[in-house]
Amino acid sequence: MLEDFYFKGEDPLKVLKSITKSIVRILPYILLVIGMFVSIALTANDTIDEAGVWKKECQRYFFFKEPRIVYYRDYVPVVWCAIESQKIIQGLLPFDYKKDTKR
Repeated sequence: MLEDFYFKGEDPLKVLKSITKSIVRILPYILLVIGMFVSIALTANDTIDEAGVWKKECQRYFFFKEPRIVYYRDYVPVVWCAIESQKIIQGLLPFDYKKDTKR
């Protein structure tokens, strides 16, 4: 009856050592993945800032344009500028609205 209270599996110390070895082998890969995510996040912030600046410039252009443009490419200019600024975040070039609206 006392035999039931004794641990009959593997030695816990050996299990801990094998887990530690596995973690040490995997650790460089985990750090690499974390580094990739950090660099992507930093790059995305720069792109988002650039898109925001472009959107504000676009909206100012349409706001002060004479004669006033009410609809541009089936959208209100503010909405169109927001849609086009998303292209910058995706890595695409936005449409050249200044060249298109010159007379």
